[in-house]
Order: sequence, then C-alpha cells, then structure tokens
Amino acid sequence: MTTSLLDPRSTPFQVASAAAMGAWALIDPHRATRRGQIAYRVGSAAAVGASVWAGARDEDGEPLADGLRAAIAAGSAVGSLALMGPSERLDTRWHNFLRRRGIRHPRVLTAAVTVAAYVAGLVGEQRAQRRAEVETDLEHVTAPLDERLRALVMAMLEQTEDHGSLSLRAQLARAERVRWGDEPEVAEWVTLEVGETGPRAVPADATFPVRARFATRRGALDLRIHVNDGQLAALGWEVAHGPEDEWLEVEEVLGDTAQWPSAQEVLLLEETSRGLEPVSPR
Repeated sequence: MTTSLLDPRSTPFQVASAAAMGAWALIDPHRATRRGQIAYRVGSAAAVGASVWAGARDEDGEPLADGLRAAIAAGSAVGSLALMGPSERLDTRWHNFLRRRGIRHPRVLTAAVTVAAYVAGLVGEQRAQRRAEVETDLEHVTAPLDERLRALVMAMLEQTEDHGSLSLRAQLARAERVRWGDEPEVAEWVTLEVGETGPRAVPADATFPVRARFATRRGALDLRIHVNDGQLAALGWEVAHGPEDEWLEVEEVLGDTAQWPSAQEVLLLEETSRGLEPVSPR
C-alpha cells in the first residue's frame, strides 16, 4: 500500500487533503485584515500548486519530469491566484444565501460538504479503478494450442473409441487456446475454442474418462479433459489425491513448470468399473 504524503494515491495524502480542505473552507477571508486576505490568497494558490505538483503523473502513476511538474504546478497556482477575487465574491454570496435560509453556521456546513464531496470522489475513483482492473483481468485472446499439449491430449483421446472420442479428436485438430490476462503457459485451467463445425461428442457434458498423471518433485497432478455441449471446452489439472498430499494446491505443485509434459512423461489412467487403471500410450 502506498503511504507517502507526496503521493495522491496514498491514504495519508488523502486524509491530509480532506482535513486541509475542510479547515480551509471554515475561513472567512472577508473578515480578515488586508494582510490576512493576502496570506489567504497566497496560501490557497500554494495549496493548489502543491496538489497539482503531487498529482502530475504519467499513465503508469510515475511522477513526470521535475521541470514539467514544476511548470504545470506554477501555472495552476498563478491561475488560481488570478481567480481568487471572483471566487471570494461567489463565496460571500453563497454563505449569505445560507444565512438567509436559516443556517446558523454556514461555513461549518460548507466544510462538511466539501470533505464529503472529496471523499465521494475518491470512492468513485477507486471503484472505477477496480472495474478497470476486472476488465483487464477479463481481457482474452485466442492463440494456437501448444503442440506438446495437443499431442498429450490426443494421446489421452486415443485410448478409447467410446465417449465421443472420435468427435473430440476431430475438434482437437482445430482447437485453439483462449488466453486470459497474464495466464501462464502451463496453467491450472486452460479454456479451449473449437468453433461450431463438425460432429459433437456424446455424452455432451462430461469429463473424459482418461486422465494423464504428471509427477513432479512437489507432488502429482492429473490432467483432465472437460467436454461441454459436445465440444472440447477445457483442460484442467487436479491434485492426485492421497493421504499424504491432500493439502497440496495445484499451483504449488506446478511450481516453475515452464512447458507441458509430453505423452511419454505422464502415466495415462483410465476410469473403469474397478477404478483407475494404467494404460500405455498407443
């Protein structure tokens, strides 16, 4: 979490800004002496310049070059100072209006509204940022299926002629991978896209009864083929459960596995009425 008082994204900066804005709104510049009015105007302009200087950042949130930041901040401060006269007249009209409406402490009300508006703006900005992050996470592209993975899945499908195997093999030949966000190459779950042409498998919704067990130094995983609406839908890893490894997580077992195992590096297992039984690649 960002904690710098010079970073507008940090909580300390936002708390300090809210407090300063509320306190500044309590000041009535027309009741001050001439020197007090000058100090008020200079202080307001300086606060605007400092805020702009802190917020002058690029798209990645990094500060702009010092010279450019200083120029932008100085321009903002001068512009704020030039508008101070009209701003003070508007301030007077507003608070006189509130007094005529029976508000006994109009500046307290203004300070509260100012802080509330600032906080509401921060909340809205954070929500927008979270939505943008979610949308980024949901961004996906279609990419060619890794040939090692394609060969491995084909070896699994070739172990039986049943369960829609022939249709699924035809679909695998044109299957592509849907990549989500910064998904790693050897991911826990791989989404497939095969298009709408060609025959569909029966049963239409199932997990193919042949799995590939991949042993790593951290544990063993089973790669499963998932069928949805008669089409290859996804490939997913599951922990090969046993009394000593039930606590393992898939991502932990995959570890730094950078490429898909080949058909020769796995043990193919078929579901039978007697339970899982090993088969040999054909």
